[in-house]
Amino acid sequence: MGNSTTIYGIDITSFSPDYLTVIKTITNSVSGITDFAFHPTNGTLYTIKNSDGTVHEISWPTGANVTATVTSRGVPTGMPTGTTSYGAMFFAKDGSFYGYRNDGQIYRITNVSGTGTPIATLITSSATSVSTNDGARCALAPPIYPPNTVDYGDAPDTADDTGTDNYRTKALDDGPVHEIVTGLRIGTNVDGDSGSLQNTAADADDTTGTPDDEDGVATFPSLYTDAGVSYSVPVQVTNTTGSDAYLVGYIDFNKDGDFEDANEKSTIVSVPHNPTGNQSVAFTTPAEMTVGNTYARFRLSSTSAQAESSVGTATSGEVEDYQIAIALALDYGDAPDTYGTDKIANNSSNTSDPVGANHKITPGLFLGATTPDIDANGFVDGTDNNNNATDDDAAIGSGTGNGSDEGNLTLPTIIAGQPAIQFLKAILPFPTRLLQLLLLLFTLGLILIRTENLTQQNIRVFQLVLALMVATPPLI
Repeated sequence: MGNSTTIYGIDITSFSPDYLTVIKTITNSVSGITDFAFHPTNGTLYTIKNSDGTVHEISWPTGANVTATVTSRGVPTGMPTGTTSYGAMFFAKDGSFYGYRNDGQIYRITNVSGTGTPIATLITSSATSVSTNDGARCALAPPIYPPNTVDYGDAPDTADDTGTDNYRTKALDDGPVHEIVTGLRIGTNVDGDSGSLQNTAADADDTTGTPDDEDGVATFPSLYTDAGVSYSVPVQVTNTTGSDAYLVGYIDFNKDGDFEDANEKSTIVSVPHNPTGNQSVAFTTPAEMTVGNTYARFRLSSTSAQAESSVGTATSGEVEDYQIAIALALDYGDAPDTYGTDKIANNSSNTSDPVGANHKITPGLFLGATTPDIDANGFVDGTDNNNNATDDDAAIGSGTGNGSDEGNLTLPTIIAGQPAIQFLKAILPFPTRLLQLLLLLFTLGLILIRTENLTQQNIRVFQLVLALMVATPPLI
């Protein structure tokens, strides 16, 4: 380094026979540099020339003694020109390149490995000023951003890794982070934060600083434990960048602290330039959901691959986290509430009113031929609109389902004064002629029935037969 253009490769493997021996020589490199750093993904060496701030890319073929290929990437936009000394250089894991000048200025440089001119952003101008400088960085450390230039999520993140109510949210846990750009956001507002905000309600980013920015989802549709149904969330987005952007939603259906399980990532939504209205983010609910609070995450980016990961860096857009509830999928009745129908006990219309009859909806188990819909309450919406036990049948419930789910049972006409007998006749079709004959003989006094020696079970059987006999039209 310095004015030399030769780079030496030294074996530092302690058990190698070539330990601390020069095993590679790379000539024709760049002169006038004081440090360099390897890119975290492409393995290429990058450096900044002290005389003019030009970024150079250095690569070489395999072999022991080789000649370097040097590509100038130019002076990054925003980087000052003129002679200075960049004593320390290092990369973050997202590919951001950092130059630490000896006078205390630190620059973050993006797009060093892409096409077009790299872009430099001043991180700070008040770092320690030194006469000589060297630096390194942990390979997995999060990027360093200027204040208020990026947006993180705020779902609870109370420890390393993941677990129940513990997500990868903060910067130190590789949480989702978006560089704020003009014209691309979820909802109306976006504000920057430091990557340290998180809480149980998932609103720490919303309530800290201004403006309140978690406004992309006005309300969530009711989410139930019903498996295999479509669940869509309307999300307001703004995209005036001139190009398509991409929106992806995540819901932790099984509440294990991540968004990596089956069906927990929505289909990707392509958001055109200058969209109108909400974008619908669609999921298919998985099996084995449980009742309780869980979390949702939405990411908007101009790069689809960045939106399609629930964590990590995105170079544009916004992330928003929300706490949402999963409710039990229930079917209620819809008889008038004097029978105890809705889910509220002792309500104003009936002081002895119990909680209404309700059944957990189970796939493959239902009355009739139509699967039941989901009701948030008795009468579907909690109000007895028809007063004739047709509310649940007439309208789709608060959740999902087929709406008209009570058209599967036809009761026979009830004969006044004999409701139970007529119903028994309908469901127990005994041989009609035999019953008519027995009734005729009993009426004529030709059959005598003694009950004093009958057991209780025999008496009940006799009572049923007698009722059927009476309910059967006479033979003559």
